[in-house]
Amino acid sequence: MFAVLDDAEALSTKDALGMLDQIMALPSQLEYSLSKSISLEPGTFSNVCICGLGGSAMSGDILREYMNEHSSFPTVVVRDTQLPKWVNENTLALILSYSGNTIETLYMYEEAKSRGARIVGVTSGGKLKELFVENNNPFIEIPSGLQPRAALGYMLGACAVVMKSANLCNIADDLKSMIPCLYEECKQYSISVPIRDNLAKTIADNLENTLPAIYGTISVGPAAKRWRTQINENSKMLSMCGILPEFNHNQIVGWISTPSAPATAVFLRSVVDNIEISKIVDATTSLFKDSGVETIIINLEGESRLECTMRGIILGDFVSYYLAALRGVDPTPIDPISKLKERMTDI
Repeated sequence: MFAVLDDAEALSTKDALGMLDQIMALPSQLEYSLSKSISLEPGTFSNVCICGLGGSAMSGDILREYMNEHSSFPTVVVRDTQLPKWVNENTLALILSYSGNTIETLYMYEEAKSRGARIVGVTSGGKLKELFVENNNPFIEIPSGLQPRAALGYMLGACAVVMKSANLCNIADDLKSMIPCLYEECKQYSISVPIRDNLAKTIADNLENTLPAIYGTISVGPAAKRWRTQINENSKMLSMCGILPEFNHNQIVGWISTPSAPATAVFLRSVVDNIEISKIVDATTSLFKDSGVETIIINLEGESRLECTMRGIILGDFVSYYLAALRGVDPTPIDPISKLKERMTDI
């Protein structure tokens, strides 16, 4: 069955809406958004509250981890309808919704407004854009017409511009410097690279007919989450994820106690992991192998945690695409989510 992964024509017939092109476009999307600008009134912030859900919030996860490493400003990502009690006039509320119509995010917008938070946003339109314009909130508008998960480059680049304009961190320059290597990363996983030389195709072949469980160290945690959500949405498969070392205090028991479960553990580790975490990962993966658990270990390269994360995200995006091909499903439609949104129209 894996031969289909080297058949460009067969792959294109299952990808009617062009998800592969959108995956390949992540670096160019970053370039586009990083070229944008936004004018923010000078202000003093105590913390950052990033509000969003689903694919729109993934850029927030990447930004939060970068802030944790490089900034003294506490930063959280809220995926809810309500905000933490500490959100106030000293909070930068970054409101993210690709469509602009995510109902939970609209609720959070209204609450941030009622708390007097400094609101800034990223969207492609919808009701959220109307609210930004109506209330004179600064925002960056990005191109529309994509699934939110396929607009990560647009969303992340725009968020980076916001944070640089607010003098909160310099993730924008760091992202800009790594764009050439991200283009190369995409090339090495493209359809034209045969499965024998293509890590993404090989991993997809190994994950077919299993439950993929993606585990990442703290340094590349957002990449692990992205793998799960992309496998959920693109591959139409149940998947789960977790973070080391927390994983070793709970989930590991189920794995080692039931080693014959039809699941495969994928461990994402980074060359920039500290010595202590590296030793923990070594001990964990050796226990898995000795217990007969199907295990894939991926060493993510890069000069920083951010670069390792971005490389890991690109690899996972391609894996999810090739998994969809192996399963004979179109990676773009997400009918269950669409049906759920229809039921939520009266909320």
